[in-house]
Amino acid sequence: MKNPYLTGALTALSLVVAQNATAQSVESFYKGKNVTMLIGSGAGGGYDTYSRVLAKHMGRHIPGNPHIVP
Repeated sequence: MKNPYLTGALTALSLVVAQNATAQSVESFYKGKNVTMLIGSGAGGGYDTYSRVLAKHMGRHIPGNPHIVP
């Protein structure tokens, strides 16, 4: 048989912990960081070229303007 006091105490504790959690903004998370882009094809091929061009411009469109490293 379950202990109703223990269940109530754990529920109350989880609510208190959940209230204190705060999220970081997307801009402050990415500001000044490098994001690594993995390219799943050989160097010098078509997908490699497209990925490098995309990486060059993609950082401007993410809040915080991170540097994308292919």
